Amino acid sequence: MKSYIPQYVQNVLDDWDGLAFHAYDCFEKSGRVVMALEEDENNPSQAKIIAVSYDYQQGKPDTTVAGLLVKYDPLYEILVQFVDLQGNIRTQRLRTAPDNRNPMGIYFFEMLRRIEEEPNSVDMATLPEWFIQAVEKLNQSR
Repeated sequence: MKSYIPQYVQNVLDDWDGLAFHAYDCFEKSGRVVMALEEDENNPSQAKIIAVSYDYQQGKPDTTVAGLLVKYDPLYEILVQFVDLQGNIRTQRLRTAPDNRNPMGIYFFEMLRRIEEEPNSVDMATLPEWFIQAVEKLNQSR
């Protein structure tokens, strides 16, 4: 079976933790988003990842993508959009495999790591309330 997925897209998909963290971080900051993957002209094997939130008042996205945006579960799923090797725009709904690391969990542990190892990189004021409460419970249990 021939693959229609560009190599830069496959490279992003192979880094599930990086994509999942970025997608969930964007969800927390902006709400439901599609992760648009574009080829990086300076490094063709890499991608630019852009979180896209659509303006429904302007008639975008199309009804199929709008339906995906409403239905996907950001705790366990990511929406990606890219141009395939045939020039078609593809929007894919990616779900975490059972018993695998989901976007919310990846976000949680990565933010814990950053707070511990690189605290100046974290703006505590922008962290979601659920995260702060979870960290407080962890600190109380110590």
